[in-house]
Amino acid sequence: MKRKLIIFFILLFTAFTYGKGLKAPYFELKDEEGNTVKLSDLKGYIILLVFCKTTCTVCKKYIPYDVQYVYDKYKDKGFRVLIMVMDTVDPEKVKRMKRELGIREIPCLFATEEILRKYRVLGSPTSYLLDKELTIKRIFLGRHSYKVLSEWIERFLK
Repeated sequence: MKRKLIIFFILLFTAFTYGKGLKAPYFELKDEEGNTVKLSDLKGYIILLVFCKTTCTVCKKYIPYDVQYVYDKYKDKGFRVLIMVMDTVDPEKVKRMKRELGIREIPCLFATEEILRKYRVLGSPTSYLLDKELTIKRIFLGRHSYKVLSEWIERFLK
């Protein structure tokens, strides 16, 4: 049992540290309004990709408080957020979630199985911070406070 736990943590650790410093996997996904969003169109911005589920209780605290806060604080300084919805492709369900959580202006994209695999998303929320060249700079597992997110965002806005 102890050996299995050690192997699990090694795999978990390497799965998430492996992506740091690599170019973010390209995507072209639909948002809740039916618009196509291409990662390449966001080159030149610091980007926070937040992988979440509409039913995730942690996400329901993380997104409206921490993520919305940093979005509002940095949106005029070259920062963007994309919420990558993992558990539905129903636009009405996502619009309802956005209304309930008070999410403003932040697009929600429908993450495909391929994208979840490429980004190695194991749970929600999982967030990726990309620099202006679309390189993965930081991976956040679970909820992180707006203070922690702000510290990292400010490093790459300079």
